[in-house]
Amino acid sequence: MNLEDRCTACMLGLAIGDALGYPVEFMNRIEIAAAFGPQGITDFVETRWCKRGNYSDDTQMTIAVARALLASDPRHLDDVMAHIRDEFVAWANSPENNRAPGQSCMDGCANMQQGTHWFSSGDPYSKGCGAAMRSAPIGLLYADDMPRLVQVARAVAICTHGHPTALASAITMAAAVALALRQTSPDDFLPLLLAVLNQDRGVAEFSERVSHDPLGEQTRLLEKLPQVLAADPEKAFDELGGGWVGEEAVAGALYCFLRSPTDFRTTVLTAANACRSDVQAKGKGRCDSDSIACIAGAISGAFNGMQNIPAQWAQSVENHALLNHLGKALAVKKMQIASAR
Repeated sequence: MNLEDRCTACMLGLAIGDALGYPVEFMNRIEIAAAFGPQGITDFVETRWCKRGNYSDDTQMTIAVARALLASDPRHLDDVMAHIRDEFVAWANSPENNRAPGQSCMDGCANMQQGTHWFSSGDPYSKGCGAAMRSAPIGLLYADDMPRLVQVARAVAICTHGHPTALASAITMAAAVALALRQTSPDDFLPLLLAVLNQDRGVAEFSERVSHDPLGEQTRLLEKLPQVLAADPEKAFDELGGGWVGEEAVAGALYCFLRSPTDFRTTVLTAANACRSDVQAKGKGRCDSDSIACIAGAISGAFNGMQNIPAQWAQSVENHALLNHLGKALAVKKMQIASAR
């Protein structure tokens, strides 16, 4: 596997996970079993709100991030964020933006369109998973430059989600993709991710906007992961949460990857079928399955490469040619950055 192969697998992998989870995003385990049988969803399906292989706003925003990184000078944050602003505003106004986009994402884009600086355009109280779900291209491009990865992931997050936990989740997601791309041993993922968060303490510089522990919510869930890796998915998601907020989505995706690190199919199907056991709880046991599976698919794709992704999914997921192109282009740009140092 070369760099181009793994970058392409990351982009296709996240879209595949998203497309598997999208049809069941608002369903609990009873509803999923009734619709698809006891194994849950196992393939792309068509529903009244999506065609077979369609992905959600998660992948749409990830494509926007990839395009912005490719168009900008990745060494200069202001240039990166100028292109992020343009891509996000274009996405927000696109007729294709009809896939239940998050309110924080839409509000942040509207604020930037009206001229608000990206640092102040995001909701300071929002820690939804929208900041983390789109961070994979950052992990690919800056895999060998962790300080810059942290800086860019934080900035791309804060333009829509200002809560410190959202920033921590976006950094963690991008760093996990970077570790996967570098073929880091799965046993080392959690210690290294915790080291990135605790060593950098970078999200603390934004803490004046929200009086809150800037790292604790994400780090506590990462520290809990070793205790739940052997648990069945329902019990694990009871502990890790439903994924509607950033720290839960990232922890849930890492659970799915780390319990089957060399098996892309198992990883994304575990994520796409994510449910909590208590259907009487708030949300009736439902999880943000498309976001969890999008994040898990990105990490697993970067780690395992194209050879581990079922060909029928890679060839039938929406816009697979574009995703393939973006993955290859990010690999080329990453190599150009390295050679310029």
